[in-house]
Amino acid sequence: MKKFHEGVTTFADWFAYALSIGASIFFATFIIGEGLPSLTDTTMLIFSVILLAVMAGSVLAIFKRIPGSIIMLAGGISLFIYFMVGGHSQLNMSIAYGMPYIISGTLLLAIRK
Repeated sequence: MKKFHEGVTTFADWFAYALSIGASIFFATFIIGEGLPSLTDTTMLIFSVILLAVMAGSVLAIFKRIPGSIIMLAGGISLFIYFMVGGHSQLNMSIAYGMPYIISGTLLLAIRK
C-alpha cells in the first residue's frame, strides 16, 4: 500500500505537468491565431521567444525534470517581469502568463523523486 506522502507527491507532479502543458496549449492557440510575429515588431517577438522557451521547458520537464523545471521557473519569472516592466504595467497579465509556469516549476523542483 502506498504511503500518504507518495500519493500527495504523485498528485503534485500531475498537477504541475497538467498546469504547464495546459497553459502552453492555451497560449499557443493565441500565437497560432495571431500568426507568427514579424521581425520588426520587437515587443511581440520578445514575448514569443520567452513563451516558446517556457513551452519547451514544459515539455522538457516531462523527460528531464530538473532542467525543464528551471527553464519553466525562469521563463515564468521572465514573463511576469515582461508584463510588469515592459511598458505594460499590468498585474493581471503578469499573473495570467507567468504564474502557471512559476507554480509548475516550483512544484517540480520542490518535490523531487
